[in-house]
Amino acid sequence: MKAEVYNLFAYGVLMLPEIVEALTGKRFNAKAATLYGYSCYLFKGKCYPGIVKDKDGRVEGVFYNDVDERSLAVFDWFEDTLYARRLLAITVAGKKRAAFAYVTHEQYRPELDALCWSLDTFIKDHAEIYAQKCLGYRAQWESRHGQHGHP
Repeated sequence: MKAEVYNLFAYGVLMLPEIVEALTGKRFNAKAATLYGYSCYLFKGKCYPGIVKDKDGRVEGVFYNDVDERSLAVFDWFEDTLYARRLLAITVAGKKRAAFAYVTHEQYRPELDALCWSLDTFIKDHAEIYAQKCLGYRAQWESRHGQHGHP
């Protein structure tokens, strides 16, 4: 029996393979993708972004088409408080695809800054330390659920 895999659109720190690997122990096949109808902003005082609906918005990110159920559960746990996982239509190589994305809960919208989030700035200023934190998050996950566990 073939294990189920999921599509995921990542627009923030999960765009980086080293962050994904630190959280899940895996790397996934990434393709450039765009989400229309949303905008991406930095959370005030934080190094990570959130997305919110914006009819004129556009968010660049990556599309993973091979995310296993355990890794999706890890991402759900990691994105727990600020975001809700939603199935959205994204564009990959000019074609519409359905993919999960983590959308900022409406009650946290006021915590978003007017500044757009920058992947380059995150890589330069935060990626190395953040990857180390994510290794710690993975250890927490595995202590609660086991290395191959589900929620």
